[in-house]
Amino acid sequence: MAKKKCPVCGTVNVVPIMYGMPTLDAMKSAEKGKIALGSCCITDYQPQKHCKDCNTDFDYCNLLGTLPIEYLEFNVGGFFDTSHFIYFDSTRKNKFVRYTSIPGGMFIDLKHLRSRNNECFKDEIKEKVISDSEWLKFIDEIEKLEILCWQKKYVDTEICDGTQWNLNLKITGKRRISIYGCNEYPSQWEKLLEIMNKYVGEQIV
Repeated sequence: MAKKKCPVCGTVNVVPIMYGMPTLDAMKSAEKGKIALGSCCITDYQPQKHCKDCNTDFDYCNLLGTLPIEYLEFNVGGFFDTSHFIYFDSTRKNKFVRYTSIPGGMFIDLKHLRSRNNECFKDEIKEKVISDSEWLKFIDEIEKLEILCWQKKYVDTEICDGTQWNLNLKITGKRRISIYGCNEYPSQWEKLLEIMNKYVGEQIV
């Protein structure tokens, strides 16, 4: 089986992380670089792999085998181009995705539909129910992007204006993760766009 690549530096110089009180054998394996030692406390949500080259911990999962996402917000666009907004939510009985495209430079809050900013665009907002099986597939695809290992900002300071994007992710029991980009993108960017288009059902980004 091929080794899993580090989502940050791309190396395969990766070892598993062992949690709990280490045994003598485990400590010897750690000294030889065969494993990495995690905390003694075992929780239901921890990274499973460690990169020996850049020290990134990744491959997050929980005991259920899925990333417990409450919601995911994504928008991309520019002041002179169309802006695309997408919002996934699992907090209701029926999971759903909302999406819309509006003129560049404008903002819309798809999480709070009664927001004053939404009034002039409310007829443009689309909503699609996501089945439980589709949601599990969506979670699996998002997990593979290793978003929790992304930088907080991706900015190309040599380009003015251009394309800006935001990704906000709320995980149950964790604080919100916010990532911002301006004319620069993580290595998994194209895959992220593929996922967004797939679940929206339109080529909007």
